[in-house]
Amino acid sequence: MYVTKIPVTMLSGFAPPQRQPAHPRWFTGWSRRHMRLWGYSAFLCMSLLSASFFPIAKPVLDRMDSAIFVAIQMGWLVPPAIVLLLWSRHHITRAVILHGIALGSCMGVGLLCLTLAMASTSITETAMFSCMNGILVVLVSWLVFRQRVQRLTWFACLFSIAGILLLLSISEMHWQGDLLAFLGGLLLTGCSFLLEKWCLPSPDRQPLSRQAILGIQCLTMAGEMLLYALLFGDWQSLQFAYPSDLFAFTYISLITTLAPMATMIVMRRYVNGVTLTFLSTIEPIAGAIVAFFFVHERFPPLAYLGAALAVGSMLLQALASRADRSSAPSSSAVSPQAPFQALYAQTRGRIHLRRRFPMGRRAHLVLTSLWSKPRGADFITLQRATGIPCGCLHRLLTSLQKQGYIMRSRSSHKLSRYMLHPAYR
Repeated sequence: MYVTKIPVTMLSGFAPPQRQPAHPRWFTGWSRRHMRLWGYSAFLCMSLLSASFFPIAKPVLDRMDSAIFVAIQMGWLVPPAIVLLLWSRHHITRAVILHGIALGSCMGVGLLCLTLAMASTSITETAMFSCMNGILVVLVSWLVFRQRVQRLTWFACLFSIAGILLLLSISEMHWQGDLLAFLGGLLLTGCSFLLEKWCLPSPDRQPLSRQAILGIQCLTMAGEMLLYALLFGDWQSLQFAYPSDLFAFTYISLITTLAPMATMIVMRRYVNGVTLTFLSTIEPIAGAIVAFFFVHERFPPLAYLGAALAVGSMLLQALASRADRSSAPSSSAVSPQAPFQALYAQTRGRIHLRRRFPMGRRAHLVLTSLWSKPRGADFITLQRATGIPCGCLHRLLTSLQKQGYIMRSRSSHKLSRYMLHPAYR
């Protein structure tokens, strides 16, 4: 048995052997379940940190204009943003700049809406609209993206509706503040889904630098809020600022703003978007708890019952996401031979390099589904079998077809059918 040496110039389109890192990372060997638990813990800590925004910012907002407050808050993000951009200066591309500006605009306007709403509404109304965002995300996933919704998720929506009705019965309706709170929560939810679409690893695109995106996002937020303060801010309110407000601005900028943004970029890949939206209901509830102990703000008994229902909806959605993952088709169940794992093929005593398959989760689901269907499958069958959203599945199939992994044909009814290429069976 001997091994033939292949020149480097002949390896275009083939995958070289993967080298093991000299110094493996501390989380090497952890399963996706462990990382998912770390993701849940990180987002819970993020919600608790964001909840401390209300008791610390409320005394300053009572003495200072909201536009000036937000501009100073975002101004503290400039030094960390410069450090991040210098760190990842070799990975800054046009796509990174555009995605960072879009995410920064969405996040900045959302935080501005929530800050303006806080000046005219109470914490109960903020919690009410946070519960409403979870229901809207579930409806959009079901009606627009045609995703299968678990029964526990519908029960979570019912719990959220009950909590909204209880909070609605005790809250004083301020339509301007309520509208701003609703738009702010909706923008933050949209920012989370944009982050999933653009910044997370995918088999059909090159990964982007998360450090560069976070730095450009912080600079965009600081620039837009400074422009808003120059146009609409009351700068005379600065004379009511105290020296002790310096600690408040530092804590609000770095702990309640920058730390949750970094957590969102790093841990977003391990938590479902719908579950993350329900996790956001923890933030106003934890803010009410902090306000009760530190600001001594009292709430009616129905507010506590509504908060309990909101927490129950979050727990039900967490159970639903766990049941959804356990019922998802695994690669071993579809194809016991695991045909998309090997990198080499041995033929007559010689080891030849074999074309590597994309190892993303969604690409692996599509390839294993087509492996079990020798006659191919249409688009609707693949979408139901894999659970991938229609837009993502269409782009993924187009990418796999261009790379030569699958073939596309049209039947007599003008329906497109996709088959795995015979060379990879």
